[in-house]
Order: sequence, then C-alpha cells, then structure tokens
Amino acid sequence: MRAKTTCFLPCKKVGIPEKEVAHPITPKYAELIKNLTIELEAGGKQIIFIEEKTQHQKLARILVHFLPITMENIGVINATDAAGEKLQRISDAYNAGKIKIVIANKKAEVGVNLQKGTTAIHHLTFPWVPASMQQRNGRGVRQGNTVDTVKIYHYIGKGSFDLFRLNLINQKGNWINDILRGTESSVENKGDGHLSAEDVMVLLSDNPEEARARMDEAKAKRDAKKKDKADKAMVINLNQLVEARKKLSLLSGWKKRRSFAINRRHICARSKINRV
Repeated sequence: MRAKTTCFLPCKKVGIPEKEVAHPITPKYAELIKNLTIELEAGGKQIIFIEEKTQHQKLARILVHFLPITMENIGVINATDAAGEKLQRISDAYNAGKIKIVIANKKAEVGVNLQKGTTAIHHLTFPWVPASMQQRNGRGVRQGNTVDTVKIYHYIGKGSFDLFRLNLINQKGNWINDILRGTESSVENKGDGHLSAEDVMVLLSDNPEEARARMDEAKAKRDAKKKDKADKAMVINLNQLVEARKKLSLLSGWKKRRSFAINRRHICARSKINRV
C-alpha cells in the first residue's frame, strides 16, 4: 500500500499527484467523516454544503482517503467544477446511484435535482439567510425522494463564528414567521447580526462555555466594585449633607441671636431718648 503524503505546497509544482495527497483533519472534518461512514454503511447518499469553493477538492481527497469510495463516487458542484452541462451530468449520476456524495456550495441550492435516495445533508458552513438554508435542505427533503427520513447535520467548530451564524439564521427565520403568521402590527427584528466584543471573544475561544463563565465572573466583580464605589460615594455625600445642615443650623442660630441683639440695642436706644 502506498503511503499518503501531506503537502503544504501546490502539488503540481513539486510533482506529487493530488490523489496521493492527504490533509490534516480538523475536529469538524473528523465528525463529518464519522457521520458519512454511518450513512454510507446504511446505503445512503449524501450532500455536503460548504461555501468555500477552494475547499471542495481538498475535502474530496480527504473523503477518498478515509472512506471506502473513489473520486468517481464524489460529485463537486460549484461555478468551476459544475459549469455548463457538467451540472446535469452530476445530477443524473447522483440520482442513478453512481455518485454517493455531492460536495456543493450555493450553486446547488436551486436548479438541480438531488433528491433520489438522499439520506443525509451536512452543513459544514452556514449561509446568512433562512431561505438559503431551506433551499439546501430542499435538495433532499422534497417530493421524489425514495427514503422516508433525511437527516440534517450542522457542524459547529470551536473558535469560529459557526454558532453565531446558525443562531442568526434561526432568529431571522423566527422573525419572518412572526411577520407572516402573526397578528401584531409590528414585530421586533432580533436577527440584526450585532455582536458585542464579549460575544466575539466567546465565539473565538476554545471553550465557549468556560469563556462565558469567566466573563460573567469578571463582570460580576466589576459590578460589585462599581456598587461598592457608589455606596462609598453615597455615604460621603450623606456625611457632607449632614455637615451642611449642621452649618446651616448654626448659621440660622447666629442670625437669630444677632437679630435679637440688634433689636435689644434699638430698644435701649429708644429708652434713653425717652428719658431725655
């Protein structure tokens, strides 16, 4: 058996056939391979959606290396590999059972029939709008499919924006459904795609749950520090207010005493005038 080579330079430039090239496997790809194996062993056909066209041939080589299939069993649908009549040939070969796996991007969302015998759809990357996700799933979940159930797989990579994009699609989808089915005159759009700096840090961390917990703890400490500072400031303000009231009370007493003394001098002066 000939060993596979991991190539970090353009293969043609160093004289290595692409079919002899292997690639490092990310956790997301490892999970994909596991699920593809299960579906292949059950005799199913599958569609993999990944938007990056540059990853399509690389993914095909990975699948040939780890799965009991050949390049002839894989169809690639993008603007380059499925231009013109190639798209129809891939569709016909897939529906006839010659192709077991299709790797595609948005070019396969409409205008291609891939429903016959499709048992699973894998989303390695996500679109930005719910309609695109529905179109993707509609390649298999549609009339004409010979299987009763189509499994939908979503792959969330650690340290990526995958979860954010999937949540954004769901939020937008719910918002659109509220508009179409609701009775309210206005509906708040919660799928605006806004990310805070903390959200970005959580998404890009290796352990989002742990990162979120650390941020929540840090926020609680900051809030406690702010509250303590505010409490101390309030005590200082109250003390200053008490001192001010004391001074005002002393000033009021001094004014009363001064007024009394002045009045008394006036009375004494009048008394002396009367005696004269």
